[in-house]
Amino acid sequence: MNSSVPCLQLNEAKTYLSRRLFSQGQMTSYMCQEFTAARVSVYTFLPYSPAGSQLVRVASWIPQRGLLFTKLQLFPEKFLNFQGATIPVSVLPFPPFWVEEDQQAADGTTVRSYSGTDGEMFLSLARALNFTFRVLPANNWIEVMRFVEVRISLVSPVFYFVMAENFERHDMTWAYEYIFPVFSMRKPGLSPRWQSLYYPLTGLVWAAVLTLLLCVPAVLIMGATIPVSVLPFPPFWVEEDQQAADGTTVRSYSGTDGEMFLSLARALNFTFRVLPANNWIEVSH
Repeated sequence: MNSSVPCLQLNEAKTYLSRRLFSQGQMTSYMCQEFTAARVSVYTFLPYSPAGSQLVRVASWIPQRGLLFTKLQLFPEKFLNFQGATIPVSVLPFPPFWVEEDQQAADGTTVRSYSGTDGEMFLSLARALNFTFRVLPANNWIEVMRFVEVRISLVSPVFYFVMAENFERHDMTWAYEYIFPVFSMRKPGLSPRWQSLYYPLTGLVWAAVLTLLLCVPAVLIMGATIPVSVLPFPPFWVEEDQQAADGTTVRSYSGTDGEMFLSLARALNFTFRVLPANNWIEVSH
């Protein structure tokens, strides 16, 4: 971006353009005309520096001496050190990726701590790049994404599904986590060939499998109600209370895992009852 301005208006132009270039990382040059002399100055905007956000000169040109550089680089790295700044972020609790917990400090104040896979990663990033963050209050995920879109929030540090329509509103990092439902078991070692019929599972495991094969079909045929433990985890497991015709409240289940489990219940002729749980630790227990 180039601009030719009188020398007396140079400070006003710098102030105006520094506001426009905030968070964009652009470079601009000014041509100052004074009498018959001409001088071109090249400025870059540093959003995070020891002196705060500022517009600094990185080079200048005059006819008598040509191009002159300052001690700063022409294209400096602007986001390797945030200089202890506090950046705004937008996110909602989304376990197990982003978990928020209020704890009581020694002086009696309430301190909010962050954990989860994305929470731990973002805390590590904050320590490495020397910044702190402030979570903006939001009522839903639409507000969270809108804050990033209008640049009220610098980033939303939580796992998102990469969809094409999201790129029209904001940028996204590379997908770093893939979750697949799989079965896991101990890696088998070398054993006699005749043991390959039941190895690597132990006799107790085979006895449990045989018991399940005999008992579970009989229970399911009778249309039993089985207890399950789960918490709302959209878009995989979604719970919604609806009003029935007789005035009672009926809870419905949807989402990818919810629909799959409902199909399984219909196929095997059983119903289920969701046990109350406060967190995912109780669900696992």
